[in-house]
Amino acid sequence: MQDRLLATTLSEAGAVLVDEAPDVEIADADALRGDADHALIPLARMPADDVSYPGRVVARLAGPLALRRDIRSASAALQRHGYTRIEAATFDYGHALRRGDAGPRPTLRERLPRNAVLVGTGAGARASRTLLDAVTARAGESLGTHIQQPRTGARAGILVTFASDAVLRVAVGPARTQIISQAKALETLREACGDALDTSLIPWTIDQGRLGLADWSLEPRLQGSAPGSELDARVVGSVLDFLAGLHSCRNSSAARRTPADEAEDAALFLDESYSAPLRELGRKVSGAIAELPYGFAHGDFFTGNILIEGSKIVGVVDWDAAGPNRPPLLDFLHLWHLGRRKISDVDWGPSIISDLLPWAREGGDDVLRSLARRIDVDASASKLTALVAAYWLARLAAQLSRYADRPDRPVWMRQNVDFVLHELSAMRWD
Repeated sequence: MQDRLLATTLSEAGAVLVDEAPDVEIADADALRGDADHALIPLARMPADDVSYPGRVVARLAGPLALRRDIRSASAALQRHGYTRIEAATFDYGHALRRGDAGPRPTLRERLPRNAVLVGTGAGARASRTLLDAVTARAGESLGTHIQQPRTGARAGILVTFASDAVLRVAVGPARTQIISQAKALETLREACGDALDTSLIPWTIDQGRLGLADWSLEPRLQGSAPGSELDARVVGSVLDFLAGLHSCRNSSAARRTPADEAEDAALFLDESYSAPLRELGRKVSGAIAELPYGFAHGDFFTGNILIEGSKIVGVVDWDAAGPNRPPLLDFLHLWHLGRRKISDVDWGPSIISDLLPWAREGGDDVLRSLARRIDVDASASKLTALVAAYWLARLAAQLSRYADRPDRPVWMRQNVDFVLHELSAMRWD
C-alpha cells in the first residue's frame, strides 16, 4: 500500500495488510493488480497551503473538474483489471457524502467535490454491503426501527449520518478515539452534573459498539438549527446559563487537565526542537492560573456545535473534546475567537495573537466578566492573558492528536505553532 497514513489507519483498526492474495486491494489507478474480489481507489484534489489566496480560489474551482477526469480514468483502470461493478462516492469535509446519484438534491458545494473513493467489484465476486451500511443496520436494531432518511457527512477521519431522529458516528482506525472520547466524556458528565445544567440540551449516548473494522456510536438527534458564525445578542444569556452550569459539574476524583498537560501532549507529536519551549510555557501558564477554579468544559464550543430556537439554546453537540477539571472560560474564549470572523485552517494561531490576546489584555468585555462572576473566576487582565495561552495549548494538543498530517504541513506549523510559540514564550507569566 502506497499511502502510509491509510496503511496505519487500517492496521490500527485491525485489518491485516498483505502483499499477496488480498480480499481488497487499495491502490492508485496505475498500481492496480486485479488480484482481489474488490478494489478501492482514493482520489483527492485539494489546494496546497503554500499557494496564495487567489491560487486557492482557482484550485477550489479547478479541483472538482480535475477530479471528474480522475474518476473517469480510475473507472477505466478498474474495468481493465476485471472489476465490472463500480461505485463512486464523492465528498468534501463537512459536507454530504454522495454515492452515485442517490440522496437529496446536492448543494453547490456537493456538486463540486474535491475527494472521491471508487470501489470496484470483480465479475465473479459476491456483492456485499458496505461497512457503513452494515453499521447503519446494526444501529437501527438499537433503535428498534430502520434508520430513516439517512444523510452522511464526511469529517476528518469520521462519517456522521444524520437520520430523522438519530445521529450515527462511524470511524475506522485512530479516529475511533473521537467516538470513545465522546462516550466517556458524556458518561463522566452524567455522573457529575447538578441542577444547574439543563441536561435536555445534551445528546446522551444511546448505544455504541464495534462492527468489523469500525467503531460506532448512536445518539438522539436534537432539534434546532445552527445560529451561523455570530450569535444573536438575544441568545447570549442562554449561552452564559449553559456555560456556567457546565463549569459547575465537577468531578473530585479526576485529575486537573492543566496547560502543562496540554503542552506535554502536543510535544509528543512534534520534533525535539519544540519540546523544551512548549513544556516551559505550559509550566509557567499552569502556575499563573493555578488558583482559579477548574470545571467541566465542552472543548469545542462554537456556533457550529450549538443548536438554537428563537432566543434559546436547545442543544449542544460534538462532545469528543470534553472533559472534567479543565481551566475556566476556555469554552467562552473559543466561542469568542471563532465568532469574530471566518478563520482559515492556517490562520487560527495568528488570530489568537492579533485578536484574542489584545482583547484579553484589556480585560475582555462585559459578557465575559458576567460569566466570570457567575463561576467565581478572577477576570483580571493578567489572568485572562494566561487563559488565552492555556486555550492555545489546549487547541494545539487537540489538533495534533486528531489530525496526523499537521506536522507535515509547513505553513500550518509556521503559522499556528512557530509564530504563536515565539510570541507567548517571550511574555512574562509571573
